[in-house]
Amino acid sequence: MGRHWRLPAWLALVFLAGEAWQALGPILQDPGALPYPYLPTDHAAYLSFVRQGIEGGGPWSRNLFTTEAQDGRFLMGTLTAVGWLMRATGLPVPWAWHLVRWIGVAAVVGALGSLVRGLWPTRGARVFAFGLLLFAGGLDFWALGGASLGLWGDPGLSSWARNPWNFSLFWAGANLVWVWPLAVLLAWLGWEVRRDRDPGPGTWLGRGGICALLFAMHPYTAVFQGLLVAFLALRDLPREVRGAGAAALVRRAPVILGPLLVGLYLLWARGDVVYRWSTDQVGLWRLSYPPYLWPLACGPQVLLALAGLGRDREGERGFGLVQAWALMGVLATANPWITGAKFQPLLIVPLGLLTARGAIRVAGRLGLGHRGRMAAATVLVLASSSSFWAGMVRDFRDPGTRAVLKPLPGEREAWEALRSMPEGGVLCLPRTALWVPGQTGRPVFVGQWFLSTRFGEKDRLVRWFYRGPATEAQRRGLLEAARVRYLLHGPREREALGEVPAVPGVRQRWQGPGGWSIWEVGPSEDLAVGGADS
Repeated sequence: MGRHWRLPAWLALVFLAGEAWQALGPILQDPGALPYPYLPTDHAAYLSFVRQGIEGGGPWSRNLFTTEAQDGRFLMGTLTAVGWLMRATGLPVPWAWHLVRWIGVAAVVGALGSLVRGLWPTRGARVFAFGLLLFAGGLDFWALGGASLGLWGDPGLSSWARNPWNFSLFWAGANLVWVWPLAVLLAWLGWEVRRDRDPGPGTWLGRGGICALLFAMHPYTAVFQGLLVAFLALRDLPREVRGAGAAALVRRAPVILGPLLVGLYLLWARGDVVYRWSTDQVGLWRLSYPPYLWPLACGPQVLLALAGLGRDREGERGFGLVQAWALMGVLATANPWITGAKFQPLLIVPLGLLTARGAIRVAGRLGLGHRGRMAAATVLVLASSSSFWAGMVRDFRDPGTRAVLKPLPGEREAWEALRSMPEGGVLCLPRTALWVPGQTGRPVFVGQWFLSTRFGEKDRLVRWFYRGPATEAQRRGLLEAARVRYLLHGPREREALGEVPAVPGVRQRWQGPGGWSIWEVGPSEDLAVGGADS
């Protein structure tokens, strides 16, 4: 058995080494940069939840990108766990973050291997499908090159060409928030494929429980799993009701307990106005991927996946579930309420499984012998793996992402100074504020575009505070109404807004290298002192 699994083990090791290098490479190239090389705005938000775990918070967290009063009812289990790990071990942020992410990727690889073993009876088919799923991709190599030439339109951070993780398991592994929910989903689906008897009440209870577990990690994955379970519940219901009557409904009844638990949590959490405002903003970002992009991204995989559709044949089992998975993924991606890109990575695995199945069918129809099938499988895996190998040798980050990730001289010292000061809201430009919650644990008036409720309005208020037209009393009124205790002023603020204006009761608290300073808003009873004196 060990000899038979030697090749899959090597494939897994290469993949895991690539996942480690994916993050360590940019960090080693630029040790002074922040430790998350991709999706800077999202990772700034993630780090704010990690920081609360470091400081002993959890499992509930606050939204630190607003200074409004709140109870703190956000549930981000994986990120809180990273903070707890750092608190227990003293590991630096990047090492704790990427250790948890890498272990999650290893869990994905293990669950994927178990799922593949349940779908195919022969070793050759399993190894081929496993390798194809690990390394297949394409968008990041071809489309990012085209984006750099302006061939696909807007090459900004919201462009489909800047989000390769939606088409590649390798790049999906860059995101800690995705890997652990994906591991749970794959482990559950692998168990479903290997299940030998019809689902009883315990199976349906487990299906609902998985939904609740996934919601604690990543709500979008939980929504998808809920859709899939609902489809499974309805697919065979008419036939089973005819055979078993009301007993078929009774067997399914426990499935509701997991979603009911999620519903009770949402009912409680939305009692916090900040949680309600934040979750109501899900429609702000509507990035989705039209069907014509899939052939561009994945090439012949799409055609082979179509060849892989159909009922289970002799020696096969579980592909009905895979096809239901793919169907629910397409529907979730095309939904008009939540951005489809949030569900796009969940299509990677069923597409790969159906591609492998279709390729095996085509090889059989062509009458290829053992050596011919091995050669064709090797060529297909290598041809589909350009995104993986390109990720090993090329850094696709655009200049804007690099600039966001690299602190200015003296900015880290300003974070340390803020972290040593008492709790209080911080006002500065959104670009400066982006990393303040995660680095200091202090809330900001406006920072991350999605979590900062009424982002545009607050951004304009920051500029109005500095440049007016406003009186000293009006500026003081804004600081009090916004629950701001500190003004963080650095080179960005100085260049865009000028110096700190005179405000009653505001004094300089700290001055550091690089032109950074922190100003504290004194209590209203000290207004007689007044001014912006130092």
